[in-house]
Amino acid sequence: MKILLGYKKYLNMLIFLKKRESKNILKSIWSRCYQCIQLKKKLDTFFLEKYPTFPKGIVQEIAAQDALRYFDKHFVEQAKTFEEQNGIKNYYSSSQGIMYLGTVIKVEVESNAFLFVEGVIPKDLENLSQEQIVKKYPKATWYPVLDDFPVKQGDYVGIESNSNQSIDENGIVTHYGVLNNMVISEPTVTTKLNIQNEKEVIQFFRQTEWQPDKDIGNPPDYSFMLAGVRIDVWLSYGQSLYLNKVGYGTVHLSQKRSEELKKILGIK
Repeated sequence: MKILLGYKKYLNMLIFLKKRESKNILKSIWSRCYQCIQLKKKLDTFFLEKYPTFPKGIVQEIAAQDALRYFDKHFVEQAKTFEEQNGIKNYYSSSQGIMYLGTVIKVEVESNAFLFVEGVIPKDLENLSQEQIVKKYPKATWYPVLDDFPVKQGDYVGIESNSNQSIDENGIVTHYGVLNNMVISEPTVTTKLNIQNEKEVIQFFRQTEWQPDKDIGNPPDYSFMLAGVRIDVWLSYGQSLYLNKVGYGTVHLSQKRSEELKKILGIK
């Protein structure tokens, strides 16, 4: 786990000063390190109270990320000058994580947390209760509400996260994540298709063997209704298509079959 960028800088300072046998300065730096450790303990206590529903390990990472953001905002120039003056190489990057795109389905003010579902747009959740959503999307994840990233229920967001943890309590698994960055977006990634040749499309799918649902991880590129059932379409590698028929399952079409369906649906 990344703790604080300051710890790394102190360590580099210690190495630098040790080479010059600056004992008095070294003693002063050790004292500063001890103060940092005590400060970190207080910081952890503050964040445990702020995010009471999160596992301790995740809370410690939330505290570290918050401290790093504060440091980058207020002291980045001083740190850069110190590194240049002392020949210290810093390989730290504030952007380290995986991007997820999805919808905020609930915000809990008292616990400063929001529940996020990856790979769906707000419209997909309109007629579902939270219990139905969690059952349908078992990887729904709780993230901390941060001062710099306010959210509300129904927001369609891109989340960057580098850590997560799952807790199993009496057979119920709850997922928690660390929030590195977040951007509120517009759910316009899915193109709705208006099917005019329904019989031809039905004939195409007549021999299709739908497999158990697979979590694609991002919203579909296309979506259309067929005989009252929604079918989502993802563009995949090699010009092939992934499809999900709600209530039936998913299928990965071969390149040849994908080209046939694209022609039928008018996908270019």
